[in-house]
Amino acid sequence: MPTFRPGSKSSKSFELEIVVDEASLRRIDDELSAMPSKIKTAKAAAVNRTLRTGRTRLSRIVRDEVPLKKKIVDDRLTITRKATRNNRGGTLRVKSTRIPLIAFDGRPTKPPSQRGIKVAKRAPKIGAGYRLRTGGPIIRKRGSFVQRGTKTGNVHIMTRFGIGSDREPRIRYGPSVLSVLEDHGIDAIVLELTDVLDKNVTQQINRFLARARGRQAR
Repeated sequence: MPTFRPGSKSSKSFELEIVVDEASLRRIDDELSAMPSKIKTAKAAAVNRTLRTGRTRLSRIVRDEVPLKKKIVDDRLTITRKATRNNRGGTLRVKSTRIPLIAFDGRPTKPPSQRGIKVAKRAPKIGAGYRLRTGGPIIRKRGSFVQRGTKTGNVHIMTRFGIGSDREPRIRYGPSVLSVLEDHGIDAIVLELTDVLDKNVTQQINRFLARARGRQAR
């Protein structure tokens, strides 16, 4: 069954490893015993289809929870190892690096007067805005601002840290894709993907049996 395990190469990621369990393996062996050359192909196809479905499902879960664009989420969900005829396991990596706050529907600062508030001309601007939940309220942190980075040229929400003239702007970050999935519930995700895997095993068995029946009917 699918299981979560720590990433083998980086402490900044976790991996979701999809492996066909023994019960499913025996079912493929039993159902396709008359065509042994197809058994390994059926196992690999079932695992790889589950990896693709799992990646799509995890991306949807994250985007339902937080206002991130599909590309940003999908870039942090990568299939790093596919199943083959000789290796039935596959790996879907979920990165745990935090995402810059600007990606969460970020928006620049606004003078208080633009929000219908009567204030003095020199009143400080209200901080940059963002949302941490899809459909949630806009959050504005006083003192934050939107600025283009000098090294990468990317736009970020920043705040200044330090004292006096030594205060330097630092990028503010939101949650990671992995932390959003953990809040959703890893156990529920694993159970769902286990069901997907079982259905894909059945589909592959039926596919090869239907081909065999078609050849016999000719």
